[in-house]
Amino acid sequence: MTIDAQIAIIAPLKKTYYICMRELLEIKHKRNSSKSAMTRQRILVVDDEKDICDILQFNLENDGYIVDVAYSGEEALDKLDPQHSLIILDVMMATWDEGFEVVQKIRNNPKLAATPIIMLTAVSQQMGIRYDKDKETLPVEEFIEKPVMPGTLLNIIKKYI
Repeated sequence: MTIDAQIAIIAPLKKTYYICMRELLEIKHKRNSSKSAMTRQRILVVDDEKDICDILQFNLENDGYIVDVAYSGEEALDKLDPQHSLIILDVMMATWDEGFEVVQKIRNNPKLAATPIIMLTAVSQQMGIRYDKDKETLPVEEFIEKPVMPGTLLNIIKKYI
């Protein structure tokens, strides 16, 4: 059984999931600690759901990325810097469109405008409106509906960094 499959099995059991996730993160950290931080790409994950952030962080770090996490658009804008190679961003956080506002602020910042952004969200399911990337109104590289399999997301990330 792969780590992805184990996470999928334990995810519905929130208490067990949290304990197992911490143990898995510790194992992963020990394994990745020998990798040079200079050769690893940095990703910013932005989602107001801690469970989603934990799962994404685990899978991305397991694949060798350095991961920073933000739980709001404001926190993301505070943490974001040119060292981030990519941003994974939810749409609905404090407001239903907070992620869209963050995208516009990033694209209007000359130091950050070229940073690839992947929108990972359930906004279409919850709002009943279909969104997709658009150079003017939603200038992101990908717009992906939750849930997404970790392997699929990793393949998409590798297209951009």
